[in-house]
Amino acid sequence: MKKIAFITPNYYPSILTGSGVVVMKLAEELAKLGHDVSVITSNALTVRYWYDPMFGKKINKRYEIHNKVKIYRLSCNQLYSSICFISLKFFGKLAKNFINSRFM
Repeated sequence: MKKIAFITPNYYPSILTGSGVVVMKLAEELAKLGHDVSVITSNALTVRYWYDPMFGKKINKRYEIHNKVKIYRLSCNQLYSSICFISLKFFGKLAKNFINSRFM
């Protein structure tokens, strides 16, 4: 028995498309074969919750088992993510302007 972990942005019961479906099918099949399978994902029910906590929906369970797959849900922190995103954009432009003015 091997321990296997998948990291994916969304997982069941979210609406899954593309690679999310592949991860779910692989995880369930490997769990059926007797492997210890874990999935690490966000607590967002929809992708909208990542940037809009007012109208997006979240899943309140932090841990659950579905079809022998252990699911660990990490909380989305929209305020921290927004501050980091804006800071990276601002300091990136600041660094680019500094480099252009010094070396060009």
